[in-house]
Amino acid sequence: MKTNYCFIVWFYFFTSIASAQTLKVINAETNESVPFFHLFDSGKSKILMGGPDGTLSVADILENFSDSLFISHIGYETLRFSITQLDINKSEIQFRLRPLDFELDQVSAGVLDEVELFARFQTKLKNKLGSNSWLVRVHSLDVVNGPSQVIEQYGLLGFGGLVERKGKFGEFEKSNYFLLSEYARRTKTAERNGWFTSKDLIGILLNEILWSIQSSKMNKVEILDSDREKSTFFISYKLKDLQLNIKISEEAELLELSWENSISLNLADKVKFESGEIRFFPDSELLVPISLHVNFERLDSQTKHQFFMLSSFIPSPLDYRAFLSENYKLEDYYALMGQLANYDDFNSISPFFESSKAKFQARKMLKFAGNPIDDSKLWEDEGAIEYIVRQNPGVDKEKVNEFYKYKGQLLDELKKLGLRW
Repeated sequence: MKTNYCFIVWFYFFTSIASAQTLKVINAETNESVPFFHLFDSGKSKILMGGPDGTLSVADILENFSDSLFISHIGYETLRFSITQLDINKSEIQFRLRPLDFELDQVSAGVLDEVELFARFQTKLKNKLGSNSWLVRVHSLDVVNGPSQVIEQYGLLGFGGLVERKGKFGEFEKSNYFLLSEYARRTKTAERNGWFTSKDLIGILLNEILWSIQSSKMNKVEILDSDREKSTFFISYKLKDLQLNIKISEEAELLELSWENSISLNLADKVKFESGEIRFFPDSELLVPISLHVNFERLDSQTKHQFFMLSSFIPSPLDYRAFLSENYKLEDYYALMGQLANYDDFNSISPFFESSKAKFQARKMLKFAGNPIDDSKLWEDEGAIEYIVRQNPGVDKEKVNEFYKYKGQLLDELKKLGLRW
């Protein structure tokens, strides 16, 4: 009994210190930070991702792992270490990743067929996203007129695969791409000022851009240049119709999408995407994780938005619709989602927001966004059910309650897969 008591005291002492500690990964040759590294156990049952500054909370590591761990990043040797190597006397624990010795074959690079590479990438998009769906855990920040209004969400981004829209103003099926929040908060009551929420628009933007790339004819694509970033050789292209810049690695992996001129998607509620950058850190199976910064304007309400998103782990390929439909009537959930515009239940007083994990994620997001938003700001709460009824007096409250019942079931099923915050 005494031994167990001592262990418990040691554990709480260690974790209380660890809550203020960070693990930092740096380049062994340049001493520069290695952003968005991956940390995982031998079975890859869980994967954590470092922030843009190459750091990760030690408390998060202790919460998720208990044995030997690995740190990896594209272009570096994989590093193995034990949790016992985490020194509790240091506020920052550094690990050094050694870059891979990689000499680019100048001859092969010179004869790389840029047209063939783009065609290979189009095929990969069609095969991977045309038939598959995926989920990725994300943290998003929507800064409106800002920041007169801030909406922060922690949830799962669902993408049901590429879908072609019929007609110039063809409708979008909301259940195909959505952010299902487990935790969300905002600084003032959000008014419904369009058909789509910001999180829906991001899914639509990804769908339309990726569909445009997949279906582009080569005479509408300009080959810009080639370059090398560490061990990754890539080709840059421009889609002339959208004035969209694309970077594709020689393995036909998407690395980056960016645009400076506004993109119009012919949406019913008149949204103009002014500029944006979407970076992909490719896995062999999926085009995730993603960091994203998009500026857009709603023309009717004249509200300007800055939308930031960081994904935080790599999931396995998962047809979430097929999986979840075996557990309950998923089609009922999607039907209700379309009717109720996928409202979120905002709750800033959830204990989650006081956790070391949430505070670490918030610091990481604010650094990525470069936005001096003070976390001491006043967050407002309002139950989504009451909000929907107030905004739509004629709504069937039983249907609203049914929607949140299915939403709760969906979250429960996803938690069983380890997809949770």
